[in-house]
Amino acid sequence: MLTLVLNQQKEKKYIGLFLLFWSLVYFLYAFLDYLYYGSFTTMFEALSTGLIVGHQFLNLIIALIVAFMMSLSQIQLKLTAKEPVGSNSIPLFSFIFGLLTFGCAPCVITFLAVFGIAFTPLVLPFGNLLWKVILLFGVLGGFAWIAYRIQNTTCKIKT
Repeated sequence: MLTLVLNQQKEKKYIGLFLLFWSLVYFLYAFLDYLYYGSFTTMFEALSTGLIVGHQFLNLIIALIVAFMMSLSQIQLKLTAKEPVGSNSIPLFSFIFGLLTFGCAPCVITFLAVFGIAFTPLVLPFGNLLWKVILLFGVLGGFAWIAYRIQNTTCKIKT
């Protein structure tokens, strides 16, 4: 089933869907970086060029993986009328994780205070780059799960 879904990904409409998902997710992560520093000028002053490139490279990779997962899930939904288990929750989890870890610190504190959690978020060196690496491994695990669920689906293909 995974081979069939991957072959469908080559169609023009699914390439467009993938690009739409990718641009949306990449924009969201770039915006979280922007919120964390308050402006791109502050970001360039606080981080070296190498770190900025590293952050954007990880944003790019995470966005590509999340968009690919979402695209494959949509193809399977079209083929079988059933999405793979966890296909919607993993990209949502990655965004929430990003918001709560390398997003805007005042926003996070306010959001968590609503639920009775009052603390100052841990700020790691290198602009919280470690959180993005952890997120990357989480998203890779999610991708492996989605690929496994698509490959081992028991649904019949709609004709």
